[in-house]
Amino acid sequence: MRKLDPKERARLERIFQETKDLHEKDHIRVILALDNGHSPSQIADILKISERTVYGYLQTYRKEGRTTPEPHLGKPCKLAPAQEIELKEYLAKITYKNAKYICVYVLEKYGVQYTVAGITDWLVRNGFVYKKPKQIPKKLDPEKQEAFIEKYNELKEHLKEGEIILFMDAAHPEYQSQSSYGWILKGEIKTLTTTAKQERVHFLGAIDLDEMEVIAREYKTVNADSTVDFLKRLEQKIPAKKNSLNLRQCNLE
Repeated sequence: MRKLDPKERARLERIFQETKDLHEKDHIRVILALDNGHSPSQIADILKISERTVYGYLQTYRKEGRTTPEPHLGKPCKLAPAQEIELKEYLAKITYKNAKYICVYVLEKYGVQYTVAGITDWLVRNGFVYKKPKQIPKKLDPEKQEAFIEKYNELKEHLKEGEIILFMDAAHPEYQSQSSYGWILKGEIKTLTTTAKQERVHFLGAIDLDEMEVIAREYKTVNADSTVDFLKRLEQKIPAKKNSLNLRQCNLE
C-alpha cells in the first residue's frame, strides 16, 4: 500500500480518537502501523491478531476506503412485522420477570419458538431493559405537598430569634412488597405500590434540618402517652434558650 497522504493520515487519526467502535480502532491501527513501515506479520504480532485479519483490514481499506468492519446483518426475525409490533405493545403493558415465560407466550400466541437467548436479543433490540419498577407511596397527594412547601417556606421566613423547626414523625419499620426485575421498555418507569405485611418496631423521631440533628426513641406502641413522653424528651434536648415548643401539624398525605 502506498504511503498515506498527510491529510488522509490526519483524518484517520481523528476518526481513531472519536470512534467508540473497538473494531474500527483495530482497523485504523493496522493502516497506520503499515504506513509507519511495519510489515503485516509485525502488525499481527503487535496487535495480537492473525495475519489473515491484518490483510483483510488492509484489503477493505484499499478497495472500499472503509475502516469499519463488515456489518453483521444477523438472522431475520422469526416474527412478522405486525406480530413484532403487537408483542412489543403487549410487553409494554404486561411485565414478565423471566424471559423464558415470554418464550412460552410467543410460542402459544404465534406458534414461533424462541430460545431464552434469542428472545433476550429481541427484547434488547426492541428497547426493553431488565430493571425493577419504581416504588411509590400508596397515599400521595401532590396538591397537599405543594401546600406544605408554601407553608414551610413562609414559616422559615418568619422565625423569631431562638426558634427552630423540627420535623417529627412516627416510623414503623415493617415488611413491605418488594420489587423485582422484569423486562420493561427503556425509558419507561413502572410503579409498584407498597403494602404493609407485618409490623415490627415503633419509633418516634424528630430532625433539625439546620443542624442535621436527629432525636429518636423506640416505643412499644405509638399513642398519646408515648407522644407526650417524646415531646418532653425533645424539650430536654433543645438548648435552654429555646424555652418552648411551638407545635404545628403538617400532613403530607
